Amino acid sequence: FICFDLIHTGEKPFECGICGRKFRQLTGLKSHTKTHTKEKPFECQICSRRFAHLAGLKGHMKIHTLEKTFECEYCDEKFSHKSKFNEHMMDHKRKMPFCCSDCGKFCGSLKYHVRGHKGEKPFECGTCGKKFRLNCLLKYHARVHTGEKPFECGICGKKFKLKWLLRSHIRFHNGEKLFECRICGKRFSFNCQLKYHFTIHTGEKPFECGICGKKFRHPTGLKRHTQTHTGEKPFECRVCGKRFRHNCLLKYHFSIHTGEKPFECGICGNKFRHLRGLKKHTLTHTGEKPFECQICSSRFAHLAKLEGHMRVHTLEKTFECEYCDEKFSHKTKFNKHMMDHKRKMPFCCSDCGKLFRLDLINHIRGHTGEKPFECRICGKRFKLNCLLKYHFSIHTGEKPFKCGICGKKFKLKWLLKSHFRIHIEEKPFECEICGKKFRHMTGLKSHTKTHTGEKPFECRICGRKFAQICKESNRRNQIKTLNKNKTFCNLISFIFKLRVC
Repeated sequence: FICFDLIHTGEKPFECGICGRKFRQLTGLKSHTKTHTKEKPFECQICSRRFAHLAGLKGHMKIHTLEKTFECEYCDEKFSHKSKFNEHMMDHKRKMPFCCSDCGKFCGSLKYHVRGHKGEKPFECGTCGKKFRLNCLLKYHARVHTGEKPFECGICGKKFKLKWLLRSHIRFHNGEKLFECRICGKRFSFNCQLKYHFTIHTGEKPFECGICGKKFRHPTGLKRHTQTHTGEKPFECRVCGKRFRHNCLLKYHFSIHTGEKPFECGICGNKFRHLRGLKKHTLTHTGEKPFECQICSSRFAHLAKLEGHMRVHTLEKTFECEYCDEKFSHKTKFNKHMMDHKRKMPFCCSDCGKLFRLDLINHIRGHTGEKPFECRICGKRFKLNCLLKYHFSIHTGEKPFKCGICGKKFKLKWLLKSHFRIHIEEKPFECEICGKKFRHMTGLKSHTKTHTGEKPFECRICGRKFAQICKESNRRNQIKTLNKNKTFCNLISFIFKLRVC
């Protein structure tokens, strides 16, 4: 209200001590002072560039995230900054003199635009009956039926349905790379390749699997991953009938039948079926290790080795055993573990193919939905007798497992084992990064966040983040106490002012 009053009076009480410029608000003076001091407190976390104002940093971040909030309503082109968007809109108004009376849009050809409002589609396909608003769209659609590809590459003879696809293809031959990354300077032939590359810098993974929640940078990665859930293998070898998820795997497999190894090492003459194999082999001669760990600076010749090494720092275990729920960081250890199961578990379920030692009957109940064990107090039913016994202890309060040292009792045997480590000072869970040991897996996971910097727990009052949930609750209690003290202080100062008056 005071600031609003200053607009009418023209008063500017806050004056700069260096240049004498005046401001209505203290925030305006503080912001202006940074032009003299050259202070830039806001730093970009990606490229370390600094800014005097938060708004400047937010605008800069759109370069890294590729966020384009300003969209042209005429050509659907998007812009990160409003100034460039305004310049683009002025170009449209100069080039498109015809204004639609229905929506107010400017058009180069008003006749075709009006058909969009009326839903008029005068051009019909003679084969399938599909209708189109423009004749050029009908011509392109007709090539789907005829298979016609009128645009041919003069260098390699490859044909295309559309002219712009041919133009894009020619860039491969002449080595033209128009699109450059603003962060690392790497160049690309297509804008889509640049966008995909840019997610490496931002860490963005916008494509998420709807089944397991795993995220990917590119839609092709998501499509390939989805096939691991569906089990789909559309590509079949015409020699042996073996099926594959991807065409590239089929091509690689087919070279096994032909014995062809077209890729030869220029140093030792060793031959390979795949170019990837030759590239990996070449590194053994050069000794090059281009992939570096950002945490411990260890270097690796192959990306797969670096990804496997990173799991040591993150404690990520992506390979999970379906029989005992044990997890592994590396596929080799996982495969060895699975072979042990197949030797120890001779009974196979006919429905899902899982292997078991003895309890096949109990497993089959999971498929049939049978729950023969019923609680006589609440009527809840269970698949296994051991689950009923544990549930029954909730009603009776029974804790049959007693610690022989301190006498503390527990409902489950594994809780007693976990408690017993306190007495014998056993710490079986060791941090692979710093070597610190813990009694429980939860303690190790919590500790690992100190290395990774992860802070998943956020205070709902002040927004501060914490690695552990206990610290977040303590912080919330401190803020509540502080707010109570502020309210009390404000009340005392108000009573004092009344007495003075």
